[in-house]
Amino acid sequence: SKSGAIKIGSGTFSNLKDLTFTDIEIWSSHRGLGIQLRDEGNVENVFFSNITVQTQLYSNLWWGMGEPIYVTSVPRTPGTKVGQIRNVTFSNIRGTSETGIFIAGFPDRLIRDLVLKNVNIQVSQITLFEGNYHDYRPSYLGVSGLVVHPINCLYMEYVDS
Repeated sequence: SKSGAIKIGSGTFSNLKDLTFTDIEIWSSHRGLGIQLRDEGNVENVFFSNITVQTQLYSNLWWGMGEPIYVTSVPRTPGTKVGQIRNVTFSNIRGTSETGIFIAGFPDRLIRDLVLKNVNIQVSQITLFEGNYHDYRPSYLGVSGLVVHPINCLYMEYVDS
């Protein structure tokens, strides 16, 4: 969809594993390649390769900030138990975006064994929308899931790789 071209999650109550996405072109999407874990299922052994992605900002009423790649494992609510994301590879990914790659785990739920290999994303503004947020939605973090933050080409927190 325009909201998120390839998205694993967010209502993930069972385990997802051994997934491969290859030889794909994505254009004018709000988010490109994503794993959005908010619940107790685990996501592991995911391989993205040979992908061209072009993302852009739309209204911040949409989840996402135009990220070409986003991997997040944060609780939906303060009491939510979140599963584990591990063994994820992005290989031979190229494209353009208004914001950078966003990868965020949580203090007690680190993202493990994440590989970015031959990833080339050019970041430049093409719309008039403001992109200076990290978007954790759906989550209780920040103000309704949005946290003010400058645009980074690559932002990672709570990652063990």
